[in-house]
Amino acid sequence: MLPRASLRRKVVAGLRFRMNWDKAVEGVHYLASIHPGITPYYVAKVFFFADREHLADWGRPICGDSYVAMEHGPVPSGIYDLVKRDEFLDDNIVAEFDRRVRVEGRALFAKALFNSVSLSQSDMDYLSAAERIYAHMSFEALREHVHRDPAWKDAWDNRLGRVAPIDMEKMLDANLPDREALLNEIRDKAAYAR
Repeated sequence: MLPRASLRRKVVAGLRFRMNWDKAVEGVHYLASIHPGITPYYVAKVFFFADREHLADWGRPICGDSYVAMEHGPVPSGIYDLVKRDEFLDDNIVAEFDRRVRVEGRALFAKALFNSVSLSQSDMDYLSAAERIYAHMSFEALREHVHRDPAWKDAWDNRLGRVAPIDMEKMLDANLPDREALLNEIRDKAAYAR
């Protein structure tokens, strides 16, 4: 189990968005709908890459989750807790997740037909695109790929324990045109989204 409270405090220095639990539940449900049997490992990586691209293109992540670097790559900490049914979660969030998603061992399946209420079309498009690329890679190939990611690598190389917060600013490609202007715009959005 992740030490949630301490991780949340450490992330404040970087970009931070308010977690939208409705979008998190819908996002996992969506992935379980388009990829029946997807595992939490692949859900985590799909969200990471979808968020990275969505952040660069739209100036916001999909559900506002914060990421941590763990041994096998980046993990959205709120979604991790949701799938693992962490006891700190609100009962209503867990009930909605359970209404939509069935967990069999490590596999996730949609219980109900997916119908988006909270996810935008761009959210679903970026999740779909990331799912097509990353959810079909072998565990080893995906692990090797995420270990080359600069945001994960920076957090992992500077960790003090088993996990380390990932600075969302470092999720943006260092070679993006007008990166600083984009970061300023994102910082403004993040400030209003807290």
